[in-house]
Amino acid sequence: MKNTVLKILLIALLGWAAQYLSVWFAGPLTALLINLFWKGSSGQGFLSGFLGIGLLWLALALYTDQATDGLLTVKMAQIFPLNGSRVALISLTAFVGAFTAGMCGWTGALLRSVRD
Repeated sequence: MKNTVLKILLIALLGWAAQYLSVWFAGPLTALLINLFWKGSSGQGFLSGFLGIGLLWLALALYTDQATDGLLTVKMAQIFPLNGSRVALISLTAFVGAFTAGMCGWTGALLRSVRD
């Protein structure tokens, strides 16, 4: 359990740095790389990627919503069929990042098991 929490924090921290310096999918790729080099089960790989990047994207979406007083979030929610719901857009944003990173983490763990 301690290793999983450490892996989640490491994925979130390195994912934030990678996304800040590069493209959006650099964060999920950090989940793949960390699970490729850090021993663990495939389920643990999915969970660590899902929670690490999911919580990161949730925090970034909430920060952006707060910084723009909700104006940007409402306008983006109107573009999608979300009826202008800020909560739905923030939740969808976090889920997309979490699921993408979870699949990348799972892939990294499976590639490690093939390599070993």
